Amino acid sequence: MTKALIEKDYETANKEKHIVEEREREIRKERKEKGEIWKPVLFELDEKKNWILKESKLPKSEEIVHDLGDDKSWGGYLKSFFY
Repeated sequence: MTKALIEKDYETANKEKHIVEEREREIRKERKEKGEIWKPVLFELDEKKNWILKESKLPKSEEIVHDLGDDKSWGGYLKSFFY
């Protein structure tokens, strides 16, 4: 999606965005069916109910490259946030 946006290929970017959104919906549905409660990995609520970034949870650059896989897709990297 990002590559398509950079290249101003908005049709492809829109298709990829739709794929990501549909997968997110599927995951939410699966969680609901299992009674699982989603807990953010990178953010937490502070005492004022503001979302705060957990900097200790940010992946190191070498972890991102490793998770991208041979084809450099984001599949493996995104999986870690969805599951």
